[in-house]
Amino acid sequence: MSMAITTVTNMLVMLAMTQLHLTAGQDTTCHDLDSLDIDSWHLHYVYNDSSEATADTFTDRFVEQFRDYFPEEETHCSFGPNYGGPSYQYICFLGGGKGPNGGAHGPWDDPEYGFFIPLKYVTETLGWATINRAGLNLMFHINTGCMADDHTIRAFWAGERRLMYPENLPCNTPGTGCAMRDPNCGCSLPLPGGVEDTCENCIPNGGDGR
Repeated sequence: MSMAITTVTNMLVMLAMTQLHLTAGQDTTCHDLDSLDIDSWHLHYVYNDSSEATADTFTDRFVEQFRDYFPEEETHCSFGPNYGGPSYQYICFLGGGKGPNGGAHGPWDDPEYGFFIPLKYVTETLGWATINRAGLNLMFHINTGCMADDHTIRAFWAGERRLMYPENLPCNTPGTGCAMRDPNCGCSLPLPGGVEDTCENCIPNGGDGR
């Protein structure tokens, strides 16, 4: 069995385990495993100056491979990176890029791009992306509303695990999110309570508020 296939197999086992066991570490309610539902997944991939072209190619190939799962009229998401979207049934491109200093932005220490992945497509997309990452560092994570842990202890990496700043994530209450494009959800980050705090604009149902 090839190393790539073994990696995918191991990650799929981890994925199945995550569906059953969610271990949280920030907000008190995020410790209540019965309250945590997986609304959706994100696929992120980080890059630097030497791998930027590879990241752009990966984006194009991913869209081409799964185009039937995107909205017919557009491949970009109509919402920002903190939307949980349990009712949204399409893959879409979250965008990303470089921060003001050329790299770090939000919770990321590197430039990055990402895709929103509905639950029904996660196994297929995870396998393809892991095999076809072309040396990029990929991160898959669930969206439960408890963003600090979703991006750290519950995140799966293919390649090198990169530094994250979870205190720069706005929502840390189960089931919440925000649809606005502002990656800070309109709040000043980090919040006073750090990873135990939640932005006032993080609302229920992954950001749908209903």
